[in-house]
Amino acid sequence: MNIQLQPDKPMSAIKEETGRALDDWFDLLDKEVGIDAGRRKIIEHLYVNHKVDAWWATTINIEYEARHNRVEKDGRPKGYSICVTKTIACDLTAAYKTWLDPKAQERWLGGALPGAIKRERENKDLRYDWQHPDCQPGGVVDVVFQDKGGGKTYVMVTHDRLQGRPEADGARVAWGDALNRLKSMLEA
Repeated sequence: MNIQLQPDKPMSAIKEETGRALDDWFDLLDKEVGIDAGRRKIIEHLYVNHKVDAWWATTINIEYEARHNRVEKDGRPKGYSICVTKTIACDLTAAYKTWLDPKAQERWLGGALPGAIKRERENKDLRYDWQHPDCQPGGVVDVVFQDKGGGKTYVMVTHDRLQGRPEADGARVAWGDALNRLKSMLEA
């Protein structure tokens, strides 16, 4: 899978789009909420009280966590999470088997899944450690398959622990493209 490490918006645009530089946001958050408030509360504070759009609020918060060396139990930052979904007109079992088939992966993903499967619940979900040359190590990918009835399957990819905005935005686009190719392949 090809991931272009390109953010949707350059970090240099933060002051123009939010009215403050990143360091100014850090100072404000230290005074108004503090790092211990948690991710949800900080993002909500930025969105509600300062009218910062969701994209910038998330970006400011994750950079704020990094500034304060906020890490998870494994010692790595929580980072960014992205989620991409697609409803495909096919049987759930066909979608699940196609996801895991190495020959099919070549067609819709552009190569083998880059990572080791850590959990597999047949026709339900997968979890694997993400190992991609363009991304920082430690990412986690969860894939959920859900029967929507009427010969349709819902596929949801959640990619966690992405360590930079370019990586997160690039992964979101790449997964979206991959799911579009999977849909085209299964609906052909």
